[in-house]
Amino acid sequence: MSSSHTLLSRDPIDAHYLSIDSYQPNAVTIADHCYTHSLLITPTQIFTWPVTALADLTAESLQPIIDLKPDLVLLGTGETFELVRAEQLQPLYAAGIAIECMNNYAACRTHMVLLAEKRRVVTALILLS
Repeated sequence: MSSSHTLLSRDPIDAHYLSIDSYQPNAVTIADHCYTHSLLITPTQIFTWPVTALADLTAESLQPIIDLKPDLVLLGTGETFELVRAEQLQPLYAAGIAIECMNNYAACRTHMVLLAEKRRVVTALILLS
């Protein structure tokens, strides 16, 4: 049985920002479009991300995040929280980018809070298709 979570923001969000409307296991709805593959989400852009498991986190797969120059990365590790090895995140640390790891639902909720605060955040969601 899968559950769907609608994310409602209490604060008004800039009309130019992309809002995460809802999350369900292995799918996220942004601006009325449902995505079922891993994504990088910024306040104004969505990118396909070729990461399908934590083992795919490499310097190469993290480079698109570094290129976006966020202040903070929210890494959604999937339906459940998975521990990420520090050496996998070294490229982000070396670039001076803070990272928080959590499950996808928590990452989506936190993204919406930071969006309302107009923070430069990239939310990286690992979704299994």
